Amino acid sequence: MKTSNTKKKAIQKLLAKKESLIMNGIASQKTLLTRFIMEKDLNYEEPQREGTPKGNAIGFSKNKHYAALWMLKNKKLQDVAKLLEISYGVVRNWNTEKEFKDLVTKYQNEFVRYFSKYLFDRIDTGCKFQNELRKKTAKELSVLDLQSHRSEYFRDRSVSPEMLSDIGEYSDLLTSLILSHMESLLEAKITDENNLVLFGEVSFILYSFGHYQGFKDKELKEKNTKLEAKISSTLIYKATDILSQPKITNNDKKEVIVALKCLEQLKVKG
Repeated sequence: MKTSNTKKKAIQKLLAKKESLIMNGIASQKTLLTRFIMEKDLNYEEPQREGTPKGNAIGFSKNKHYAALWMLKNKKLQDVAKLLEISYGVVRNWNTEKEFKDLVTKYQNEFVRYFSKYLFDRIDTGCKFQNELRKKTAKELSVLDLQSHRSEYFRDRSVSPEMLSDIGEYSDLLTSLILSHMESLLEAKITDENNLVLFGEVSFILYSFGHYQGFKDKELKEKNTKLEAKISSTLIYKATDILSQPKITNNDKKEVIVALKCLEQLKVKG
């Protein structure tokens, strides 16, 4: 009995260690999409035929589920088949099935929310950065290298720009969904006191898409242009609204300087 308990504890210890290694492996992933795919794959339990009534759908095999996740990337079906070490014909057939397409859509929508959390984590960090800027004088701000100073606040992996280094590999549909989601955020947050930070982060996302993907698709290019125009007009409105006031405080001057510097960065990126 004692030996049995000892073995049981040893097994539990090994399982705990394995789980820890898996979670650390997920956390160490440099990109947001790769981390998402790993989490979903590792948490997926393949359904078993045993106990399932004859004629009922069993569900997705591990490979089929994994293939659906990889459809979030802009990969050819041949590449997915090679990755899974299965025939191209099998993957091609999967991609014609409604259930498989529904699963891909489900994960696309889930990743948009996952992406949104990353965006809002960056916004929280950006708010801290804004508060730090407010401690500086207008003269200090006017000569400040905003981008270099800002990068100090985004060193943590969870908000690092490296998390989007594979953004050029996102599928066209996933890219379109993310851009549409950001567009709706801009509408919802237009009167928020932290909208400058939100717009700045959307600018960063746009730059990432533009830099890595090039917006070869006409629809994506139009979305990009529309969002950039909205960001620019909001920054200009913020600056002109402050400058039109009868009395301008030092804090007002600093807000204008920061808004114009953000606008300058957007134009340089574009």
